[in-house]
Amino acid sequence: MKKLLFFIFIALFCAGAFAQELPKIAVYVTGDVPNNEKEALGTRILTSLVNSGRYIAIERSKSFLAEIEKEHTKQRSGDIDDGQISALGKQFGVKYICIAAITPVLGEFQVSARIVDVETAVVIFIGEAFSPMKTTNDLALVSDQAVKNMFSGRTTPASKPEPAKPKPQTVQQTARNVETATTFTDRRDGKVYKKVAIGGQVWMAENLNYAADDGKCYENKSSKCEEYGRLYNWATANKACPAGYHLPNDDEWNTLIGNVGGTKTAGKKLKSTIGWKKNTGTDAYGFSALPGGYGNSDGYFDDAGYDGYWWSATESYAGLASRRDMYFNNEGVYKYNDSKTGLFSVRCVQD
Repeated sequence: MKKLLFFIFIALFCAGAFAQELPKIAVYVTGDVPNNEKEALGTRILTSLVNSGRYIAIERSKSFLAEIEKEHTKQRSGDIDDGQISALGKQFGVKYICIAAITPVLGEFQVSARIVDVETAVVIFIGEAFSPMKTTNDLALVSDQAVKNMFSGRTTPASKPEPAKPKPQTVQQTARNVETATTFTDRRDGKVYKKVAIGGQVWMAENLNYAADDGKCYENKSSKCEEYGRLYNWATANKACPAGYHLPNDDEWNTLIGNVGGTKTAGKKLKSTIGWKKNTGTDAYGFSALPGGYGNSDGYFDDAGYDGYWWSATESYAGLASRRDMYFNNEGVYKYNDSKTGLFSVRCVQD
């Protein structure tokens, strides 16, 4: 009997020690819905995160929420960025913050959530789910599914981001870098790109910067390639993406835009919070769209820092193909047709 009690004591002690080692996490919810719905979703996501066995949840105190709301008012976009999340996380003694967004989409609600490491301000998990959310059971299901989807690509949180600019001795050595939940390596030149899962798609979270024939740096300055990626004509864009990825067609662009709330506000949610002359982006999904501008075959360049233009693989008329545009002073995403000789940015989507 004494031995049994001893082993029970040891088991309880170890369980308590393990629980104490779990990192603390807080949840904040944004979205164009009533506050009571946001609060209910936040509470449920906290429950789902605790049930995952990965975190200890903290109550979202009024002071915590007040601090985040204060940061909101400082931003013209209306949302907080990861740097501010990091600062608030350190202030309130948590290792991670989960920021969730709830968006009405075609009669249902889309719940997207991302977990940010407050030490590095790096997004380590991203997930989303859909539900009508007409009952408490619907709320539980969509919260559980969003959290489950966050963890489906990796079993343990990453504490440090992948290096943005690896310095391999050879391209072959760099090519050994395995694909992670948030990055992949272009085996042709060893560049490491961020990627992001949105809905059922996986997109590059950076503009392509592969030195293909006919690819140009804005104003022919290599520093602009590092900042905004490279600009390509349509023929080159169709073959410039790395293995496993391709130039998205109109249907794939439409799916992305639909997944983030539609054409009128998709630009706001997809644009990076930095790099634009006017900050109208929230980067709510980690897509980090940048304003690379455009060029033409005569050597003319314009609009870098103001507007972004991305090729679609879909042809429209003879000599023309479609593209998607985002503007510095507008929250939408727009479709236009342009000459295939024009030079625009490229975002690749996974096959």
